[in-house]
Amino acid sequence: MFKSNYKHARESKLLRLIGHPEMEIEKTVKEITQCKDSLERETNIPIEFDEKVLKNM
Repeated sequence: MFKSNYKHARESKLLRLIGHPEMEIEKTVKEITQCKDSLERETNIPIEFDEKVLKNM
């Protein structure tokens, strides 16, 4: 039983460690997209990038 609880706790901690950077990446991609949209409006020049690729970098 102790081993199972220990393993679960370790996995939970690992998921939190992984989840935090993923949330930061999502936040950064959202900010970049907003800046891109604003820049496109100001310059009337289309800017293209793949959000999925950006998230996986």
